[in-house]
Amino acid sequence: MKKMKKTGITFRRGLKTQKIKLKLNTILL
Repeated sequence: MKKMKKTGITFRRGLKTQKIKLKLNTILL
C-alpha cells in the first residue's frame, strides 16, 4: 500500500512537470 501511494505521488509530480515543460515550450515557440 505504501509503495502504491509513493508511486502515485511521483506520477502526479511527473504530470505536473510535463505540463510546465509544455507551457515553457509553447512560450519559447
